[in-house]
Amino acid sequence: MRNIICFEPSDYIFSLIKRELKKPKQKIIQAKLGLLGVEQIYLNSPILILLNPVLKDVDGVTILDLLKQEDYLKTIPVVVYSTITDLKSTKFFDLADSLLNKDHNFIENLKIAIEPLLLKIPIKYSGDLPSIEDIKLKIERRIFYGLVKSKMLKDLLFITMDIDNPEILLKQLESFFRSRFNIERFEYDKKLIITHNISSSLELDYLNYCSSIAQRAISQAMTIEDNIATVNNLNRLFSNYLPKKVISDLVKKDDISSLMTGEKREIAVLFSHVRDFSIIEHGNDVEEIVNFLNAHFTGLSKAIKGHGGEINKFIGDAVFAMFGAPVSYDDNESRAGKAAIKMIKFIKDKVHPNITYGESGYRIGIGIHIGKAIIGNIGSNDNFDFTAIGDTINLAARLESLCKYYDRDILVSKELKEGCQSQNFGEFFREVDTVMVKGKNRPTTIFSLEDISVYNSGFIDKYNKGIKMFKLGNWITAKEYFSKCHAIYRDDRIVNIYLDRCKEYLSSPPKSWNGSVVLNFK
Repeated sequence: MRNIICFEPSDYIFSLIKRELKKPKQKIIQAKLGLLGVEQIYLNSPILILLNPVLKDVDGVTILDLLKQEDYLKTIPVVVYSTITDLKSTKFFDLADSLLNKDHNFIENLKIAIEPLLLKIPIKYSGDLPSIEDIKLKIERRIFYGLVKSKMLKDLLFITMDIDNPEILLKQLESFFRSRFNIERFEYDKKLIITHNISSSLELDYLNYCSSIAQRAISQAMTIEDNIATVNNLNRLFSNYLPKKVISDLVKKDDISSLMTGEKREIAVLFSHVRDFSIIEHGNDVEEIVNFLNAHFTGLSKAIKGHGGEINKFIGDAVFAMFGAPVSYDDNESRAGKAAIKMIKFIKDKVHPNITYGESGYRIGIGIHIGKAIIGNIGSNDNFDFTAIGDTINLAARLESLCKYYDRDILVSKELKEGCQSQNFGEFFREVDTVMVKGKNRPTTIFSLEDISVYNSGFIDKYNKGIKMFKLGNWITAKEYFSKCHAIYRDDRIVNIYLDRCKEYLSSPPKSWNGSVVLNFK
C-alpha cells in the first residue's frame, strides 16, 4: 500500500484532496495535528507528505524543518500548500519540494505537482518506533532551533527585501555573517563562498541555512540589476522608434493578443512634406541627400517634440506626427500650431550649401487637422506599429498636399483653427477656401496659419469681404474685392485663384452652388 500523509485540520479540504488523489493501493491519511501527523509518518512510511502549515499544536515551519533534518524523514517528498505565498513566506518554506498557493486551481495544481514526486522512492523506516514523548521532544528541540533560525531569517529579510543593488547587498551580508559566525573569508564570484572555523553541527546548520538564503538574494539582486539595465537599454534604443509611454505599456503586456489593442481618441494630426523633393533626389549625390534628410528630420523632430507631439513615422521625405497620443493635453491644437510655426522657422533659417533645390527652394508644406482617430498597435502578429488611422489622418495629409496648390506653408482645418482660438493661441489664421476634397462628402473650410505682419493694412479686410461675396455667389462684387487685393499683392496665389474662378463663374455659373468648390486632384 502506498501511503500519503496529509497534515490538514479541515475535513472539507481533506475530502477534496482525498477524492482527487485516491487510487487503488494508495491510501490518503489525515493528520489534523502536527504531533500526531509525525507519529503517523513513523507508523505508515509514506511516499509523500502534504502539509498545510496552519496547525493548532505545532506551526508548519517547525514541522517542515523537522521533516528535512531527520535522516529518514528527509527522504520523503513534501508539498506545502498555503493561502499565503508572498516572497517573505516562501523563504520560510524553501525546504519544501513544492510550494502551492491554495487558490481556486489548488487541487488541479496539486495533481500536477505531485506526479514527479511520486516517482521518488523514500527510504522505509526500519528502526524502533519513537513514542509520542520522543516525537514531542524532537519537535520542542526543533522549535528552539526554529526560533534561533527565525531570528536570523528576520535579520536577513530586513537586508534582502530592501536592497536590490548587488554591491551594497554583498557588503550588508558580509557584515551579517561576520557578526554571527566565525568567518575567515566572505566573497562572491557567481557563488557565495564562506570560509569558517565552525565545528558545531548546529552552528553549521544555521550557517548553511542563512548562506542558502543569502545566495538566492544575491542572485535575485543581480537578475533585477540585469533586468533594469536591459529595460533601460531597450527604452533608450526603442525611444528612437516609439514614444516612451508606448514602450512602458508594451513591457507590461503578457502576450501578442494583449499588445494588439487600440482606442478611439481625439488627436491633432500633422503632416509635413518637402516641396519638389523629386528634384532634390535627382539633382544631388546620395550621401548629400541622406545628410540633408537627417538634418531636416532632426530639426522638425525638435520642433514637434518640443511642443509635446510624437513623431509617428517618417515616410520618405514626409513626417507624420500626432498631438494627443499616446499622451494628450488640453491644448493639443495650439501645440500642433506652435510646432508648425517652429518647423517653418527652422526651414527658413537652415542652410544646406551643398544641396541643389527646385525653383521654390528649400520649402515644406504642413497640414494639420484635429478629430477622432483610431490609435493603437496595428499590423500583423509578427510586425505591428503604434499608429493612427481614420479620416482625421487622411484629411491632414490632404491639407498638406494642397499647400503647393495655394502656395502656403501651413494649412489647417476649421476645427483646428477654432480649437487654437479658444485656447488664446494668438496667431493669425487667413481663410483660404471652402472645398470638397477628394474622398470627403462635405465641405471643408481651410485656413492658412501665417504672420499677419507681412500684409499691408486694408488687404485682409478687402480679402475677407471678397471671400464672403464669393461664398454667397456674388461673383461681380467678389471680383471687385479680389481685384483690389491683386493691386496690392500681384503674386498672391490665393487671390489669383479667386480671380480666375470669378471670371469662369461669371461666364458659366455653376448649376448648383453651396459656397464650396470641388478639388478632384491630389
